[in-house]
Amino acid sequence: MGGALAVGHAVFDGICGLGSGGWPCHCPDRSGAFQHTAALRGLGKCCRGSDYGVCGHAQCDFGRSAGPFGGEALGFWGMTLGLGAILDVASHVADLPQSVSHIKAPPPGILGLLAASVLFGILWQGRLRYLAVIPACATLICWVMSPRPDVLISGDGRLVGVMVQGTRVLNVAKGSGFVARSWLENDGNPISQKSAYGAMPSWLEIVDKGSHPMRPCQAALVVVQDWRSEPACGGFDLEALATAGGVAGRFDSSGRLQWITVRQAIGHRLWNSAALRGAKGHDPAGLKAR
Repeated sequence: MGGALAVGHAVFDGICGLGSGGWPCHCPDRSGAFQHTAALRGLGKCCRGSDYGVCGHAQCDFGRSAGPFGGEALGFWGMTLGLGAILDVASHVADLPQSVSHIKAPPPGILGLLAASVLFGILWQGRLRYLAVIPACATLICWVMSPRPDVLISGDGRLVGVMVQGTRVLNVAKGSGFVARSWLENDGNPISQKSAYGAMPSWLEIVDKGSHPMRPCQAALVVVQDWRSEPACGGFDLEALATAGGVAGRFDSSGRLQWITVRQAIGHRLWNSAALRGAKGHDPAGLKAR
């Protein structure tokens, strides 16, 4: 039983590390920070353990014991040395080459299914526990094989990202930096926005504010960066994006784009629905959507 608990602790430490940024020996579009994997996390934990054991716990106990006699400052000063050493080790390991790698964001529910499978394998008694390997492996395969969206459009229409030969290509080299960085990290390819900038494919046309499509209704997708009474050729304008809150599209087997919006993914909330805010009496000036 003790061995199973030890293995369980190590496995769950790794699963939790996917969310917090590490794998002990190392994913709607931004549901969590599951893209960073600390390849040298184990090295850092081993090095910091002795520092904290010697200078952390011991000095903390000394400070608490000496507190009634006015000597707590000496103990806490020693504890700061241990904590400083831990931070120095963490900084050094993080600066090593290849200390951090990236993985693409998992589909919804993948991490929950993986955690449930591992829990079953740890807690269940008897040989039936080995069946947990099947859903765990299936979950990992689904994670690896799941495709990223072919097209991403930000809620303000300024940023468009298209998958071209497995790499995300962005329509602008700067601006909307947080969204661009999140998209690239979710793809498992954290290059700079400037490096990801490139020409859009011929089936996509982006119409600047005050302009009109150069090839009316010939492109498969038209993104109009302006407010229009009707979206051009069934594409998206700022009014449609304000309602959708950003969209992600995938090509189906027939070559048509199937869309999912942020509103569909997260539902109606006070911060994205003027009607809901009005019904609940939470509609301060400046929040009401167009």
